[in-house]
Amino acid sequence: MKKKFIAVLFIFVALAIGVSSFFIVKSNIKDKDNIPPITEGKITLSLNKTEYNAEEDSVFELSANTNSLKTVKWSSENTNVVYIDQTGKAIAKNAGSVKLNAEVESVKAECAVTVTAAVKNKDYIKTDKSVLVFGLDSVNSQKISAEYIIKSDEGETTAVGKTFKFESTDKDIASVSTDGSVTPLKLGQTEIIISCENLLKSISVEVYTDIITDAQSWLSMFDEKYVNDNTVRFYLANDIDFSGVVYDIGKIGNSTDSDFYSAELDGNGHTVKNITCSSVYQSIFGSVWGAYVHNIAFENLEFTRAGAVASGLADVITNHKITDNLDVAKKQGLLRSTLFENVSLDLVFDRDNGNGLGRNHYGGSLNNVFVNIRKKDGSNLGNDFNAIMSGSYYGWGAGGTMNNVLIYAGGEDIKLFTNLSDNLESIKETFVCKTVIETSYNAFKLFDSSVWDIKPNEFPEIK
Repeated sequence: MKKKFIAVLFIFVALAIGVSSFFIVKSNIKDKDNIPPITEGKITLSLNKTEYNAEEDSVFELSANTNSLKTVKWSSENTNVVYIDQTGKAIAKNAGSVKLNAEVESVKAECAVTVTAAVKNKDYIKTDKSVLVFGLDSVNSQKISAEYIIKSDEGETTAVGKTFKFESTDKDIASVSTDGSVTPLKLGQTEIIISCENLLKSISVEVYTDIITDAQSWLSMFDEKYVNDNTVRFYLANDIDFSGVVYDIGKIGNSTDSDFYSAELDGNGHTVKNITCSSVYQSIFGSVWGAYVHNIAFENLEFTRAGAVASGLADVITNHKITDNLDVAKKQGLLRSTLFENVSLDLVFDRDNGNGLGRNHYGGSLNNVFVNIRKKDGSNLGNDFNAIMSGSYYGWGAGGTMNNVLIYAGGEDIKLFTNLSDNLESIKETFVCKTVIETSYNAFKLFDSSVWDIKPNEFPEIK
């Protein structure tokens, strides 16, 4: 009797587990007829579309089939072409090609989208803005004005009496009133969809912590209230000239292992120039952990303090605090990817040693970076310069990549590193160029022409 009871109990438990597993998986599948098989230990992910053609100002949806219980994350490789929200709703904005990516538990799937221009003589919605940028530290509202444009062979006319509907794709980030007034609510990106009859128009909204407009607001990025916070976002609204301004980034610039610059900085193609570094650890960002700095140029960055350690971007670059154990950092969520992308540096040294990008590297990535290194008096740099960094140490960090990093050092063949352990996951197309024309050729071959202005026999420039 006891054996029979155990057998019945076993069958009941097995059936319960099977039924519960079925319903758990089903709850994550939008199409019940395409439930993927459950493979022990293997996560599967597929999309309802792998290729899609869309017309400007149209909306379509992607859905994901997965056996994972976690939420699928969506992203666009170029939000100017197609924007996609976290529900899979996509908006075709401008003509071009882009990949839309889905990811769950490190498993990825993608859909290649081609957006074509609107057909000739098609009516459209015209707006006075294409992008709205806000800083939460100076909250205000901006209003979108919209017109219904009728196109014909004779030209364009504005229709009167049309009613427009405004909708935010993420109401937690920004709200929009019935008259088109947009108010930022929290950091992030969303879209405002404007519709009228059968027409649509999308306006990007970027909400940052603050908008950087001058030298003082630039230095405010290094305030203690922003230290170690990788949710902070800054936007550079214009070029900045530091002539006559002391460049002081506080304790972040003192090579500590507890205080780091961790924010995002969108340079928006602008240039910061005439910085004179005179602190003990001379660099632009000091100690960096989990930061994302992109689309920015630095011109005439000068190092003047005798005996000080001089490094271009940062003294320390890491993916986690170097005093933390790597396994502990992962468990506590302290592992944050550092990335410098589409950055141009013009460095001026008055001494016989220095580093082009950083002093010590414990993890973090550099992609599409150009560095021009020169001596103030025009003399040769010598053997004590490192084109990239003094040391790169994998045992302390969490790896990283260096892709498309070009260095020009006045024709000298200076070394990339003094010490290099196996800490980089990959080093690709990273080298010192001997001539300006070699530099421009490699930039043409490697850099994104939509971000960089590249001309023969000239240094590449951020657009």
